[in-house]
Order: sequence, then structure tokens, then C-alpha cells
Amino acid sequence: MEHAQAPASEVRPAAWSRQTWIRLYLVLFLAAEAVILIGFAALGGDSRVREEMLQQAEALAAAGEHGEVLDVYLEYGRRWPGAYGTQNFELRLGQAYFNAGDFEESALHFERSVAANPRVRDTRALAGRSWWQAGERARALELFSQELSVGNPENDIAQIHLGLAALEEDRYAEALEYLAAAGNAAEAETREARARAEEQLLAPARERAQQRARELFGEPSNG
Repeated sequence: MEHAQAPASEVRPAAWSRQTWIRLYLVLFLAAEAVILIGFAALGGDSRVREEMLQQAEALAAAGEHGEVLDVYLEYGRRWPGAYGTQNFELRLGQAYFNAGDFEESALHFERSVAANPRVRDTRALAGRSWWQAGERARALELFSQELSVGNPENDIAQIHLGLAALEEDRYAEALEYLAAAGNAAEAETREARARAEEQLLAPARERAQQRARELFGEPSNG
């Protein structure tokens, strides 16, 4: 007995075999792995370029080519704008602008470095030094005081500048205290200022001693 064949419209394709599915899975897996490896290779190359640029800037800084250092950092920021606002890159820019003589721009970048990491030590003093050089003494002194209170209480830059400010305002005891706290590393920088403060502190006592001697023994004879 013959069986009627099913109409063509009812013919279904054969289901994929298990081996076919396994082959498809392997192909997709290998393709995804290749994409990931290419991505890691690209990131690795990007990282090497970044490191080379930073090393180039450091070498130029050591050679005293401060304008070129700044150019390298600005190009770095152009390529990777996400670097702006990070503690380390803003610190580098602050120092580069300071060495190039742009003290106001230097101070702004140092302050951004502090904002990125308020717990960092010594950067407030660097910002203060830049503002001091830019003629913004009040802002500088505020940052020096902040450095000693919440940053590094032994920072020489802050101690020296606070001492010099006190000396300019005839607060000799306070000036001597700051300058003496600057430590041996800053002795050459503070020697003249410390001598002036000491002289001003001792002058009144010396004058009183001389006055007392005149009262007791009279004016010294010239002949």
C-alpha cells in the first residue's frame, strides 16, 4: 500500500545536530576571545605610550627644558583628557607651570591636585608657594597654614614662608619659631632671616643692658 507524500509546504528542514551546535559555539567563542586579546593589546600599547611621554617630560625637566616639559604635558592632556582632574597629573602640571614662570596657573593646578586627593601631603605648600610668587600673599599664607595643620606639619616651604611673613610684620619671636622649625635642610635659605629675627629680638635687651651700665658707671670716657 502506497503512502501519500506530504505536501512540499509541510517539509521541515532537518534539525541541527549536536555537533553543528558545538562547532558554532567554538567559532563564536574563538571570535570573542580574539576581540578581547586585540583590545588588551591596544590598551597595553596605549599604556606604553603614556609612560613614554611621562618619562620624556621628566627627562626634559632634568635638563632644564621647562617650556618643552609643559608642551609634552599639554599634548598628553589633549590625547587623554581624562587625566585632567587627577591628583598626579594636576601635580605634574602645577610643577611644570611653576618652572615655566606661570605662577598663577601653577597654583590653580596644585589646588586641583589637592581637590582630587585632600589627604595628600605637601601639595598645599606648593600651591601656596605659587600664589606667593604670583603676589597673592593672603591666599598663600592660608595654604601654608593649612599644610601645617592638615597636611605635613614639618613642611619646610610652609615654615619658611610663614616665618618670612612674620618677619615682614615685625613679629620676630613668631618668625624665629617658624624659621627654626624649617630644619637643617632649609638652613641656607633661612640663615639671613633668622639672623635678622634674632638681632631684632636681642636689640631691646642689649639696649636695656647698655642703659643700665650707663646709669651705674656713667658714660664711658674717650680719653
